[in-house]
Amino acid sequence: MSYTLLLADSELAGIEPVPQGLRLRLAAAHALRAAGPHEARATPGYFAGGVVVLLLEGARLPPDCEAGALLGRVQEARLRCGPDQAWRQARLPLPGRIPGKGQGEAIGLELQLHGAPLLLLQGWALQCSVALTDLDAAFRESLAC
Repeated sequence: MSYTLLLADSELAGIEPVPQGLRLRLAAAHALRAAGPHEARATPGYFAGGVVVLLLEGARLPPDCEAGALLGRVQEARLRCGPDQAWRQARLPLPGRIPGKGQGEAIGLELQLHGAPLLLLQGWALQCSVALTDLDAAFRESLAC
């Protein structure tokens, strides 16, 4: 099965500066499982326990942000990339990598955490990795109505 990460409604466990950029650890990752042969549409659900990690390459925290304070539910998330550089809902292939448009073109990642000011990050590529080889076993279907 293939999966798509939806950053909105995911739970951010922390942002850490690393030599390559910024690492965003998710305590719970909101995801969609692609529709199978006998399903009419994708199945919403989540991955728990730090299975999903994002790396925004070349990014730095804004000077007024403290890495340890950036955690909690992601209310909204938008991504700016592609030829038109338009902002769109942050949906990422899981696992996968989204490169910048070209040399010198940044990717923008906008996160609205519950009870926090809007956070705008920029980098050269966004990598979405998983800590497991069997995503199907780790995926939990949402029971929300």
